[in-house]
Amino acid sequence: MKGILQLCVAVVLFLLPACAKGAPILTVYFIPFEASTFVPVTRDDISCRALEKWAITDAAQAAKLMNIVTHGEQGTYTFDYPLVRVLVSDKDKTYYIDHKGVTVVGKLTYKIDPQKIEAFRQSLNPNDVLPRKRSKCS
Repeated sequence: MKGILQLCVAVVLFLLPACAKGAPILTVYFIPFEASTFVPVTRDDISCRALEKWAITDAAQAAKLMNIVTHGEQGTYTFDYPLVRVLVSDKDKTYYIDHKGVTVVGKLTYKIDPQKIEAFRQSLNPNDVLPRKRSKCS
């Protein structure tokens, strides 16, 4: 009986870190801003054409990225629909960013600095960048 209890405790302690990590706070599909693609990348297919997928589980990292994504320069900007480079999704909203940093969330359009996203990318924990499986876009 004591051996079974010790085994159960060992299994729980082994699985605890994986459970504690939890679900991503933010999911990001990313193509570098300077990348040239041979086919258009749109809001409809960024999730299957992206070169990287980030699953951000750290609250501080998520807040840092959302600060970048939500604080842009207000103005009249034209979103370049065939040149989407980033999709940021939380439970409530989805943000699309084109190659120039023009951001669309719902009907709101503004411009962010793409270099800030690139700098954030460099600060990511390697565990947050998930391997991409190439899939066909429909």
